[in-house]
Amino acid sequence: MKEGLVVPPLLTPLASSSSSSNVNNNNNPAIDSLRAQYLNLLQHGHAHPEEHRDNIAKLRRLVLLEGVPSETDEEINERTKGQLGKCSLRGMIWMVLLGVRNVDSERYAQLLAKGPSNQYQKIRNDIGRTFMNDASFEQSVTQDKLSRSLNAFVHCCTERGSPMGYVQGANLLLGAFLYVQPEVDAYYTFQTLAFEHCSLYFYPDINGVLQ
Repeated sequence: MKEGLVVPPLLTPLASSSSSSNVNNNNNPAIDSLRAQYLNLLQHGHAHPEEHRDNIAKLRRLVLLEGVPSETDEEINERTKGQLGKCSLRGMIWMVLLGVRNVDSERYAQLLAKGPSNQYQKIRNDIGRTFMNDASFEQSVTQDKLSRSLNAFVHCCTERGSPMGYVQGANLLLGAFLYVQPEVDAYYTFQTLAFEHCSLYFYPDINGVLQ
């Protein structure tokens, strides 16, 4: 289990980030430099948790002013082959900005071992419509991944005694994370978003949306 400010393993080593190719920018030096800025900032924040507030402010500013660079060839190839073993740059940024503190693969496995949740059929009905017209997504993110993670989330809510659970549209949120992150990282990013940032939207009635 990783504790503290989570920075997942880098897909491309920082030392070689300046030479990373980018399929959408034709090895644009400006884009390579921007990627290096992000990677340096993420690594610095991980090494200096006492500067957390300042590092988060710098990261937010960089996202707002420069945007997040497109994926490298390596990131795209890993995703399209279904071998996304490391978190992409975009995935790392999302995890840090959302404040993901723990990524516990053993705990995730325990939730999966519980099998289908009491909302399994509702989940199965929805996941087939997740970005259904996007060929790249369908090639990269299987329905099994969506089903596993969403059922695990429902089990986690039940264990907490929370009225939260699966709601329509949650598959789209999770799908975006699974597109750029390994399954376990994506699950905890989604869980953090749900529990810490927009919990009312995961309530089963309209009152959660209106509050």
